[in-house]
Amino acid sequence: MYTLLSTLLISLVLAGLTPSLWAGQQTVPAVPLYEDRDISLGLSVVYLEDKDKRLSAPQLIRDFDQFNWQRANDKAVTIGNLDSTFWFSTTIKAPANHRDWFIRISHAGLNLIDSWIILEDQVVAQHQLGSQLPFEQRPFLDSNFVIPVSLQAHQEYQLLFRVSMNGLLDFPLNISSAKPYAEQLSSSNMQLGIYYGIAIIMALYNLVIFIYSRELSYLFYVCFIGSLATFLAIIEGSAFRYLWPNYPQLNDYALPFYAGLTQLFATIFTESFLNIRKHSQRLFTLLLIVGCLNLGAVLSSLLFTTEIAFFISSISGIFTFPLLLFAGSYMWYRGQYYARYFCLSWGLLCFFCLWITIIALGIVPWEINNIWELFRIASTIEMVLLALALAARIDFLSRKEEQSRAESEAKTQFIAQISHELRTPMNGILGMSALLRDHLKDKQSIHFNNVIYQSGLALLGIINDVLDAAKIDADKLETEKIPFSLTNLCEQSLYVIEPQSMVKSLVVTSEIDNSIPPTVIGDPNRIRQVLLNLLSNAAKFTDKGSITLTAKNLGHDSVRITVTDTGSGIDKADLKGLFTPYTQQSSVEQKSKGTGLGLYICKKLVEVMGGTIDFDSTEGQGSSFWFELPLPASDLTPIPLAGQLDEAVISSHKQEKSLTILVAEDNAANQLVINKLLEKMGHQVTIVNNGEEAVHSITDNNKPYDLVLMDCEMPVMDGYEACEKIRQFEQDSQLNAIPIIALTAHAMSEYRERCMQAGMNEVLTKPVRALTLQQTLQRYSKMLEL
Repeated sequence: MYTLLSTLLISLVLAGLTPSLWAGQQTVPAVPLYEDRDISLGLSVVYLEDKDKRLSAPQLIRDFDQFNWQRANDKAVTIGNLDSTFWFSTTIKAPANHRDWFIRISHAGLNLIDSWIILEDQVVAQHQLGSQLPFEQRPFLDSNFVIPVSLQAHQEYQLLFRVSMNGLLDFPLNISSAKPYAEQLSSSNMQLGIYYGIAIIMALYNLVIFIYSRELSYLFYVCFIGSLATFLAIIEGSAFRYLWPNYPQLNDYALPFYAGLTQLFATIFTESFLNIRKHSQRLFTLLLIVGCLNLGAVLSSLLFTTEIAFFISSISGIFTFPLLLFAGSYMWYRGQYYARYFCLSWGLLCFFCLWITIIALGIVPWEINNIWELFRIASTIEMVLLALALAARIDFLSRKEEQSRAESEAKTQFIAQISHELRTPMNGILGMSALLRDHLKDKQSIHFNNVIYQSGLALLGIINDVLDAAKIDADKLETEKIPFSLTNLCEQSLYVIEPQSMVKSLVVTSEIDNSIPPTVIGDPNRIRQVLLNLLSNAAKFTDKGSITLTAKNLGHDSVRITVTDTGSGIDKADLKGLFTPYTQQSSVEQKSKGTGLGLYICKKLVEVMGGTIDFDSTEGQGSSFWFELPLPASDLTPIPLAGQLDEAVISSHKQEKSLTILVAEDNAANQLVINKLLEKMGHQVTIVNNGEEAVHSITDNNKPYDLVLMDCEMPVMDGYEACEKIRQFEQDSQLNAIPIIALTAHAMSEYRERCMQAGMNEVLTKPVRALTLQQTLQRYSKMLEL
C-alpha cells in the first residue's frame, strides 16, 4: 500500500518526470560555512555518472575540469531509479573561528559511499559508508550517514563522493557545526519518537482488545501497523540501526519485503474489517487476487533482485490502493456507517499521492527528502482514523447484536404466547378425546376418535418443534441430567414406529450392546426426542426393507446410537443443508411436507448434551444417522420412563388415598377435562375460575384441601399472584404449606422459574397426560401419608 507512494515516484522518474537538470560543465563557487546554521549543499553539488565504474578519485581530482559534470536545481539532488555509480562533488569554505563540522547525507538507503576531503588537490580525509556495511563501522553512529571533519580557517575544501545505488537515488547533502547538528538531530528524534510512540501505543492497545475479544480485525490491524512502521523505519535507517545493525545484507531485501507485507496486511485487514465475503463474493474474489499479488511481492523480495522485487511491489500497489478505497466506499454505500472512517483514511492517502505526484512533476517546489515526513503524517492520521473505524465498528456490531437479541427475544415471546394459546385448547381436545374413548363401542367411532387423538398429537409435535427452534435461536435450550435406563429408552422408542412399520411390512430390529451400563446419567426426554425424530424419518421414507436401531458402548462413558434404514436415501444436492432449519430435501417435499425443523433440532439437542451427530446416505439404498453422547454410568436407581403406548390410559384401580383437590382453571373445556380425569382417579374436586376465587377458597373455607392444581394465566388474578397470596396466608396463619402444582401452557424455562419463585411445588405443561398427572398425584399422596 504505502509502497505505492514510493513506487509512484520511481515510475515518474523513469518516465522522465524528475526536476530539470542543467547539462554541461559547471563551475560552482565555494559555499561559505556559518557555525550557527545547518547548510544545505544540494544546489552547489555537481555530479557525474560512471556507468562502467572505471573512474577513480585521483583521476577526477587531477582532471576535474575535463569531465562533463552536471548540476541539479533541487536541494535533494534527485537522480532517479537506476543501478549505477555516480560521483558527486562540491566546494566549501571554512570560517575563521570554527574547526569541527559534520557532513550529513540524509538518505539511509544508499548502498555504498566513498568520500574524500580534498585540500589543494591533496586528500586529507577518506571514509567509506553505506547500508551494505555493518552499522558499527560508521565514523558517527547516526541513522543517516554522518562524517565528522576538521577544517582549517579560511580554507576551501573539495568534497568528493562516489555512490553506488540500486534503486531511487537522491543525494541530500548538508553540513553544520556541532550545535545546529545537535538541534537537527534532536528535532528529528523527537518526530520519530512521536510517530513510533503512537504506532506502538496503537498496536499494544488493539492487541489487548484482540486478546480479550478474539476479534481478528484487531489482530490484522496490529500486523498492519507493525509492518507499516517497520517499512518507514527501513526508509529512515532506524531499522538498520536498532534491529539488525550487524546484518547489512538484510537491507537489500527488507524494503520490498515490508512494502509487500504492508499491502498484504492492509488487504487482509480490509476484508476482515468490512466483512467483504459476506456482502459481495465478487469483491471478495478481487481482494483475494490482490492479496495473492501482495504475497507474490513479499516472496519476490526473497527470490529475485531488488529491482524486480520493487517492480512487482509497484504493480501490486497500483491495484491494491484503489481497490481498498473502492471496497470501503462500497460498504459505506451498503450501510456500514463505520466504513466512512475507513474511506476517509484511504482518501487522505489518495490526497497525499496526488500531492507527491505534483511534487515529482516539479509543479510545486518540494524536496523529495521531505516526502517521508508526509509519509509519517499520513500514516499517523490513518492509524488514528482506522482506530476510530474499529471503535465505530464495535459500536455498530454491538447495536446490531442488541437489535438482533431484541428481535430474537420478541420472536421467542411471540412463539411462546402462540404456544400457550394453542396448548390450552389442545389440552381440551386431547383430554376430551381420551375421555370419549371409554364411551365409544363401535369400531368406526373408535377409529374416528383415534384419528382425532393422533392428529392432536401430531399438531402438538409441531408446536413443540417450533418452540424448541425458538429456544435454540434464543440460546435457551436446556437439558437435565438424571439416572435412566438407555436400554429401556431405546426399546420403548421403537413402539412409536410400530404402526407404520406394520402397514409397510418393515422389519424393525434393535441391537443393544450388552456392555452398556444398566443405568446412565443424561437427559432421557431429549434423547427420546432425537430418537423419535430419526426413527420417524426412517419409517416415513422407507417403503420396504428394514429399520435397525443400534446402541454401542464406545468406552470412556460414551455411547453411539445409530438408526439405519433401507429407504430412498438422500440426494447429493441436499446433503449440505440437511441440518439447516426450515429446509427439506427436494424429494421429501413432494412426499411429505413438514416444518423442516426435525434434524436441525436433533443437531442442536445433541450438541447441547455435549455430543455429535452425523450421517451417511446413498441415494436409492438407504441412510444411516448416528449420534454420540457422553453417558456416564450411575449406581442410582433409574427414574421410570413415561409410557409410550397409550398416554390416555388411566389405571382402573382407585388411588390408595382419595385427595381433596382445588382446581383453578378459567377455560371451560379444560375444567371439564380435568374434573372428569380427577373423578375417574377417585379424587374430590372443587373448580374455581380464577386466582382470586382460589385464594378465597383457601382463606375462607374451613375445609382444608390436600392439593391445588393452579393454572397460571387467568383473568382477574393469575396463578402466580394467587400462589403468593396463599403462601403469605399460610405463613401468617402458621399453617402447613399446601402442595400447589402449576398447570401451564407455557413451555419456556423462564415461566417454570417464575412458578417456582411464586411458591409452587411443581410444574406440569399442558396438554397434561393423564398418566403423568396420575403418577404426580400418587407421589404427593404418599408424601401426605408420612
